[in-house]
Amino acid sequence: MDIQIQDPQVAIDPHPCCFWIEITNCCNFKCTFCAYPYMNRKPEFMTFDTFRRTVDELVESGLVRRNPLVGLHMLGEPLLHPEIWKFIEYMNSRGLATDLLTNGLLLTKEVIDRLSSLCVARLTVSIQSPDESAYRQARSGAPKEWGRYMDSIRRAVERYLRMALEQPSGGIERLDLLYMTTFHYRPGMDGFSSWVDIRERLEEWRMLAAGICPDSCMRHQVGCDADNIRKFRICTVGARTLNFSLREAGSWAGTLDHARKPEPVDEGRCSAPCDQLIVLANGDVTLCCEDYDGNLAIGNVRETDLARIWMGEKARAIRNGFGENRVVAPYCQNCLGYRMNRSVDPVEDGFFPLERGGNDGPFFQWMGNRASMIVTTAEGDSRLVIRVLTISPCSQDSPQTFEVRLEQNVPVLFLLTRPHDWHTFELDLPAPYISRFLLMSFETDRYLVPSQAGISADRRRLGAAVALPCHQQS
Repeated sequence: MDIQIQDPQVAIDPHPCCFWIEITNCCNFKCTFCAYPYMNRKPEFMTFDTFRRTVDELVESGLVRRNPLVGLHMLGEPLLHPEIWKFIEYMNSRGLATDLLTNGLLLTKEVIDRLSSLCVARLTVSIQSPDESAYRQARSGAPKEWGRYMDSIRRAVERYLRMALEQPSGGIERLDLLYMTTFHYRPGMDGFSSWVDIRERLEEWRMLAAGICPDSCMRHQVGCDADNIRKFRICTVGARTLNFSLREAGSWAGTLDHARKPEPVDEGRCSAPCDQLIVLANGDVTLCCEDYDGNLAIGNVRETDLARIWMGEKARAIRNGFGENRVVAPYCQNCLGYRMNRSVDPVEDGFFPLERGGNDGPFFQWMGNRASMIVTTAEGDSRLVIRVLTISPCSQDSPQTFEVRLEQNVPVLFLLTRPHDWHTFELDLPAPYISRFLLMSFETDRYLVPSQAGISADRRRLGAAVALPCHQQS
């Protein structure tokens, strides 16, 4: 049954673009930054019959037309499932690509070999903790100590790179090492909160890769994906890629923020119900990847066709409500209430995740008057081209100052005189800073707040956006 239904009340593509099948909601960690300890659902493993029915209906209904990549995770650890290999094999037989996120505890060279033989499209290792102290904070009682945990992940990464050299195509296409940043929110642990520390860890992984495939290592920042995950490409061998990824800590719709209860709202918008389709371990279908307890369940695949659930009355009511700036579901009311009413405290380093820059290239945005980022430079780069987008009022008579500092050098001062416009500046790149990760910091004389750009405090983004193409023009 191919979907032909068009909702007359809200202009959306009826085909979602993000899919997750939660093959289990069981986990071998209880992390402070995750909603798993707060889950009220019964821990269980999805049956193969439920999985097969879900996959068949995704394919036969045409729901996956926009994106054939399907994640086999949501809240639990997928490698715990005793039939995971059978599940991935069936995905392959139906022409779907597998996306797998694991905490890495069960990751071994043998598991990497098996995942590679099954041609998993993307494997994300959710390391999250930047060091042993954070690991102990976030994962108390973990079955592995920090050293053994990281050693097993390093061996798995080494195995991935050696296999990539032997067979550049096929196998696992992309391996992402995911860490948490806690520039603004600390859910029971300290993630990365300093770009100096981030650069140090980046270099550690780059050096590991360089020792195995020195001709394939790259220092390339590739921007941000739809989940606001900032990525650095460490190494590319043929069609295989090793990435270092950063994601700012979240609160799971306010669940982890014990300091303040959500204040429900009945007005607002959210794109998740138009884009996301998640089938939980018990077959319940939800429309939000933060709905860890299935509060938004709109049906069950064991009882109703998936396409009918997706375009059914409950789902349409939620989507139509957002199309009219109304928040219908109580869970959404609490979630948006928490996000929209959350206060944002000033911080010394105002980094926020990268946003897609379109024709202007990748850029970052911040709130406050300071920000830092890591720039990647290559051989042949002799200058940085910095493009700054101003949002605050400024003019020739009242310019906005913008200071740029490379490493610990004396900052260079620029003046921004045109509001709501791009300003372009160039900085010579000293020889010691060529072909390396480069720490840059920025400071302006104006404290930037979301209301200046008409953006809610939820997104906390605005001010100046800086694109940094590095190559010398011939």
